[in-house]
Amino acid sequence: MKKIATLASIALLAVACSQPEEKEGFTIDITIADLPEGTIYLSKVSDNQLVKMDSSEVTEGTAHFSGTLEGPEVLYLQGSIFQRPQTIFLYDEAVSVTGTVDSLKSLTIEGSSYQDQMKEFQEIEKAFSTVYGQFNPLMQQAAMDSNELRMDSLNAELEVLYENFQNEQKAYAKTAGITGAYIAVRYMYEPDLEFFKEVYDQVPVSMSGSPYSTELKTRIEVLEKTAIGQPITTFTQNDPEGNPLAIADVKGKFILMDFWASWCGPCRMANPDLVELYGEFHEKGFEIVGVSFDDNGDKWRAAIVQDGLDWPQMSDLKGWQNEAADLYGIRAIPQSVLYNEFGQIVAKNKTPEELRAFLTENL
Repeated sequence: MKKIATLASIALLAVACSQPEEKEGFTIDITIADLPEGTIYLSKVSDNQLVKMDSSEVTEGTAHFSGTLEGPEVLYLQGSIFQRPQTIFLYDEAVSVTGTVDSLKSLTIEGSSYQDQMKEFQEIEKAFSTVYGQFNPLMQQAAMDSNELRMDSLNAELEVLYENFQNEQKAYAKTAGITGAYIAVRYMYEPDLEFFKEVYDQVPVSMSGSPYSTELKTRIEVLEKTAIGQPITTFTQNDPEGNPLAIADVKGKFILMDFWASWCGPCRMANPDLVELYGEFHEKGFEIVGVSFDDNGDKWRAAIVQDGLDWPQMSDLKGWQNEAADLYGIRAIPQSVLYNEFGQIVAKNKTPEELRAFLTENL
C-alpha cells in the first residue's frame, strides 16, 4: 500500500472530510387498491396545529413522498380520501403504506421501527379499551337501577384497572427510546416528574435534538421549578369583572391554586367539596384562587355562580393556551397547587380528604 499521497489527493480528502454527512432521508410509498384520484398531503404538528409539508397526486392508487427529518417524528397523511389523518412514525426509513379503500382505518404501515413500537404501545391501549367497554353497560344498568353501591363498586374496579393501565404504559415508555419520549409528551398528562426523568434518561444522545426529547426536557424543567418546596411562580390575569389579579396578591395562611374550567366535568364535580372546605377553613386562614382554562367568559362567570364559588377567580380566557398551563406544566384538569403565606409550594393535587386532614393539622 502506498504511504505517500499526492498533494491533489490530500486536497480532495480534506474537502471530503469537511463536508457534512448527507442525510439518508425517508420515503413513503402508498399503494391502496381502487383509491380514487386526488391529493394526499404530508403534514406535521407545529404550534399544536397540523401544517402541510408536501403533497402528492394519486395515480392509479399510488402516491409517493420523500424528504429529510432532524430526528424521528410523527407525520400525518391527510386528504379528502381519509376520514381522519393517518399517522406514521419514521426517520431515515423506506415506509410502505398498503390497503384498500374499504380499510382506510386500518392501513398496513411497514418499514419503520418507530411505527412498530407505536403499534406495540397501541395494543396496550386496545386491551384497556376492550375491558373498559365492558363496564359501560354495567354502569348504565346500575344508574338506571339507582344502585349507588353497585356504581361505587364498579368505579373502584375501574380505578384499579386504569392505574394498572397507566403503569403498563409507563413501563413501556421507559424502554422505548425516543418513542418513549413521544409517548410521555403526547399520552401522559399527569405531572409525574420521576417518570418523565426516567424516560428522558433513556433517550439516546443522538436523539437529543428530537422535538419530543426537547419537549420532554422542557416539561421536566417546569415540573422541577414548581415542585414541592419551590417558590410559586406568580402571574396576573383578569378576574370575572375584568380587573387584573395577581397570584401574589391573594393572601392566606395556605392558598390553593385550583386549575379548572366550566366545561370540565370532573372539575365541576369536585367543586362542592371545595365549597365545603372553604366554608370550614376560610376563617382560619385558608384561601382558594381559581385559575380557569375557559375561553368563553359568559360560561365561566355562569359556572362560578352556579357552583357557588365565593373565592377569587382569574382567567386569560385562552383555554388550554392559558399562560398558567406552561408555567405549571398543566396538561390535564382539575389540578391544584397548595402554597403557604410565604409563597412556598407545600403540596400538589391533594384529594378533598387529604386536604381536610392537612388543614385540620396546620390551621
